[in-house]
Amino acid sequence: MAWDDRAATAELTFVPERRNRLLAQARQMGALWILAVDPDERIEANFTKRLPEILAMGEGNLWTFTLREMFTADSYRTDGIWGAKKRIRLFPAKAAERKLDAALHGSWVADPTGYTIRDAETNYYHLRMATPERRRLRRELYATADPTRQFQALGYDYLDDDRGMVLEKIPQGRDFKPPYFEDHGLWSPDPGKLGAIIPDPAEARLTYVSKAPARGGHAQASHVLQDLADADPADADLLPMAAMLARTARDMPRTQALASAILDQTPDNALALYLRGLATGGDQSSLADLARLHDLVGDCHLTRDLASRISRDTDDISQPTALWRRWVPGPATCHEGAQISAAPMSVVVIGYRAQAGLAAAVASLRAQDPPCEIVVVNSGGGPIETLLADHQDHIRLISTDQRLFVGAGRNIGIDASRGKIVGFLARDCQALPGWVAGRMQRHDLGAQCVSNPVVPEPGASPRALAATAAQRLSRNPSTPPAQVLHSGRSIVRDTLSLAGYYPTGMRVSEDTAMNRQLDRLAACVRAPDVHTTHKEPTSFLGLIRDYFGRGFRMAPEQPFRGKPGNPSSKAQSWLALSWRNSLTRRPFAGEEISTSE
Repeated sequence: MAWDDRAATAELTFVPERRNRLLAQARQMGALWILAVDPDERIEANFTKRLPEILAMGEGNLWTFTLREMFTADSYRTDGIWGAKKRIRLFPAKAAERKLDAALHGSWVADPTGYTIRDAETNYYHLRMATPERRRLRRELYATADPTRQFQALGYDYLDDDRGMVLEKIPQGRDFKPPYFEDHGLWSPDPGKLGAIIPDPAEARLTYVSKAPARGGHAQASHVLQDLADADPADADLLPMAAMLARTARDMPRTQALASAILDQTPDNALALYLRGLATGGDQSSLADLARLHDLVGDCHLTRDLASRISRDTDDISQPTALWRRWVPGPATCHEGAQISAAPMSVVVIGYRAQAGLAAAVASLRAQDPPCEIVVVNSGGGPIETLLADHQDHIRLISTDQRLFVGAGRNIGIDASRGKIVGFLARDCQALPGWVAGRMQRHDLGAQCVSNPVVPEPGASPRALAATAAQRLSRNPSTPPAQVLHSGRSIVRDTLSLAGYYPTGMRVSEDTAMNRQLDRLAACVRAPDVHTTHKEPTSFLGLIRDYFGRGFRMAPEQPFRGKPGNPSSKAQSWLALSWRNSLTRRPFAGEEISTSE
């Protein structure tokens, strides 16, 4: 069914009225399901293949589609809020019985109560933004239709703001038909006939600034803050925030320019000195900024961090004053191999008590082409030099008798490595051929984080195969994209520094905590052809012991631990979780179990 408004006399017809009439007609015709698509939208062509499977799941579901705003004929925008839009577009007719009343930006379903909202893993493409003229017209139309920004608190100026824009081509196999073509007809009311076209007020712009960074839109938020600072030079907070967001967006030339503008106004601004020192990257001016920063604030995190960044390539990591030693509460040794690779990617191998699998993990990294810098961090003591005797010339080995959790081991490796990319490998894992090359390929294309699947070891026993399949449902090579858990990440060092360091006191899930921070900075790219193997138990008794140990380690940690004050809560938790692991293993949402302790 379609709505024909060619006879309309009003410049802008009421959206809820159109939709209510269409929905009522659909129910009258006996429709069980409704797929709602506007005339300027297209659904990806292969959706029809999935439709029977979706409908078979029953009428208790509402299905969301991912909205892709087309900015060219074959590319859509993905930065900031543009990459996170989902809308309910497929729903049972009975879910649309309540009339719609939202004048703008309303859903096709007025009340989703009682229904499960599911992701159809399907794109739908909005064509009205495909040219600058259309984007400007859309902004002006909404600005007049909603002059007080009652229906959208973040305003509409962002619709016509291309600064910091990131575009993505329509993936192969996910195109739509018929294809877009420019007919030079804007097909829109004249906004000037609806009212005055006014820009967003400061409140709306600040609302946009508050929302965009949570979805990776740091560049756009920085530009908006700079606009506000230009409009209100007396507000001393706006420009520093704009500079910090530009640095988070990794726009170093703009960071330098903004920091210099701040220092022109306030020469003793410590944050601006730090940001400009980062942006200039080790030249004489950055050294001067470091010296001035040290005069202002002394020896603190800012000065130590900036000094470390400026001299990372030349610092003697084995020195007693090396930055990595802050993570070790007691003595530690650092052995520097004579043939360590100076490579773009560093890989930190985390060991505990020199357990046997550590040597195989290191060997798998030494076999990589291209090579990587290998840093081994072993805590808890043990004969680590003997275990890695064949590899010591090719690695940096940091060892301590202190017991450290995985987060501290990761942090030591970050501070004790030089590569621009940092990856991690547990002592009971191995990197298969192509592990480094596949990651670097994605990083070279601009990915800030790259994750990969876990596969069984070559020649694994049936029990080990079953354990890998059951425990790592979200990390199999064939896992659907919507169900993928982005673990096992390699990370651009600059992005890692923005996210901070790994928590050092968690027995499990320290990487999950860090991944939440990373996801606020950049989307993670999955490399399905990059494979890590994990050592699984080969006997039934070993399997039970392994899961029992996991449950025990998980028990005292959030979100697994029982209620405080209940003496049996931990025992109940690890017992229940162990059996849950061994019998019905499916990860909690966002859960990852670290095995490198």
